[in-house]
Amino acid sequence: MQGPPEHRPGRTEVHQLYRLNLDVTVPQFARKFARSMKIQSKRTNEISGFLDKGIKLSGELHFSGMLRIDGNFTGSIFSDDRLVIGERAVVRADITIGEIEIAGQVVGNIEAKQRAEILASGRVEGEIHTPMLVINPGSVLNGRVCMPSSAHEEPAAT
Repeated sequence: MQGPPEHRPGRTEVHQLYRLNLDVTVPQFARKFARSMKIQSKRTNEISGFLDKGIKLSGELHFSGMLRIDGNFTGSIFSDDRLVIGERAVVRADITIGEIEIAGQVVGNIEAKQRAEILASGRVEGEIHTPMLVINPGSVLNGRVCMPSSAHEEPAAT
């Protein structure tokens, strides 16, 4: 983006914010703002959604991009993208995801289509179906792991 000679980094973003039609819902606003700033979070490490500590949410969650949960969630989670479970998070859900990184607590079954990683502070109780699993020292896994013999093979039914 080009601006006037007195342009300083960070100012264009603020000006762009005020040019948007503010009579929209928050998700519409976020999508328009992301498009206007040409943000492409799907292939980067940028977080496109966040459930902060202190938030308690239940239901069915569908998202795209990368979502980080630091609060409490109960229900089901679906995405082809990336989910990060923060250290203080407690997630009681069946999860179908592209990739997952777990630093907090997950109780439920996980199907990670590409990769699952349990960090040192992570704790999982349930089944994990994935072609690639990384378990870091100090992490806890109470359950069962099913790994297909190739990335193209579907996880075996149990």
